Amino acid sequence: MSFADLIEAHARKQPRKLALAFPETGREYTYQDLSRAVEQFAGSTVSMNSGDKVALLLPNHPEAFVTLLGVMKRGAIPIPIDISLSEAEIKTILDHCGAKWLFRHGAPPETLTLSSPPDKHPEDIAVLIPTSGTTAGSKVIAVTPTSLLTRLDATRKALGLDDSLVCACMLPLAHALFYPCLTTWYVGGTLVVCPPFNLKTVPFWGPWIGRYAAHTTHLIPPLARVLVQARRRVQTSELSSLRFMTCVSSPLEPKLIGEFEKAYGIPLLNCYGLKETGFIAFTSQDLSSRNLEAVGEIRPDETRIVDKSGRPVPPGNVGEVVFKTDATAPGFQYYRRPDLNKLAFKKGWFYTGDMGRLDEQGRLYLHGRINDLIICRGRKVNPEEVEEVLRRHEAVLEAAASGMPNSQSGQKVVACFVMRPGGEATVRDIITHCRRYLADYKCPVRIKRVAALPRGPLGKVHRPKVRGLFPDLAHP
Repeated sequence: MSFADLIEAHARKQPRKLALAFPETGREYTYQDLSRAVEQFAGSTVSMNSGDKVALLLPNHPEAFVTLLGVMKRGAIPIPIDISLSEAEIKTILDHCGAKWLFRHGAPPETLTLSSPPDKHPEDIAVLIPTSGTTAGSKVIAVTPTSLLTRLDATRKALGLDDSLVCACMLPLAHALFYPCLTTWYVGGTLVVCPPFNLKTVPFWGPWIGRYAAHTTHLIPPLARVLVQARRRVQTSELSSLRFMTCVSSPLEPKLIGEFEKAYGIPLLNCYGLKETGFIAFTSQDLSSRNLEAVGEIRPDETRIVDKSGRPVPPGNVGEVVFKTDATAPGFQYYRRPDLNKLAFKKGWFYTGDMGRLDEQGRLYLHGRINDLIICRGRKVNPEEVEEVLRRHEAVLEAAASGMPNSQSGQKVVACFVMRPGGEATVRDIITHCRRYLADYKCPVRIKRVAALPRGPLGKVHRPKVRGLFPDLAHP
């Protein structure tokens, strides 16, 4: 069964159930409406063949969701692309995938003439997902139909979702594909699609949630911080239907969780996952077992922490987070990148590149990316440790650190920070603060105050851009 077939099944079972709503415009689709729109799309694209790769460069507009499902209905392979990417980045993705079609908002579909070798088994690809590429160039993940449904079902079980779910989508489709979009429809729930979330749209957030009595929504850390800062502009009485909110892309700081929950009285749950794997760890809605520094609890049969030799390490020890896959048919792979697949897949395990540790209760704590480690004078420096010290300063709201190549020491630590509203401190004050808590080789040699941290599309710190703030150090 394809995902489009699942929409048809929901339409037969509950035709008048609301499937998709756009509170800004009032546009609504029942499952019957959505199924008919998908059928109409499939019928109007007869020249689109099974196995064709179809790029979707679309905002959160009704056409985006109908096109996504319609492409699946045709047996073609959708490629949701972040609309904030540059034309050069988009072209790289199109060329790599060998896209045959390109859909842009408000324009007729474009037929592309890209030379690309045919896939041996296109029916084994449900969707192609470009990654955000904050530590390296963008990669594309091929997910099989079986793996797609498996990861949606795992999310359903972990969060206790059913067809009563009403989920508000605050993120672009390219970043909210699996959750909340497809997961909500997988269980037969209602997806409420809101415009891009920022300070300008904050006053409308409460009415949008309240109009459809949404049960949950999905955030990234910068959006959670915006909501804390804009607390007085949100009518909390309209949020009474929210049972919990989830956050992924990067770990939430315990302080931010506390500030958010104090402001809104809504549990904000840390979760951990990758576009490659879907969710790996979930924070339970039973807050009695929660540790604010953890990103959730793992499924022990699926996730391990291993050392450099691939051997599991005891609880409390830091190693690489690995995720179990089928050794012969892992369910997802880097598309047309055998070099990356060789590095990432080993003996039935996917190596995430994330460092972490487990406690005795199976809760996962992240310790940054392996590739982010700074090697200074032969010793390893975790940039997240530097950032945590910077955030301890009362004037610092958030911070980012990275390693700048240096001919004498290998790398030197550099950092930037955002001043807390009303905060007062000089760069010299911040450096003095770091020297109080960090070894000399861990202390930033240069620190710069910025209006906002350089981030990727999902709010993750973009460390190459942090290094770019110090061009005079680029050639030691």
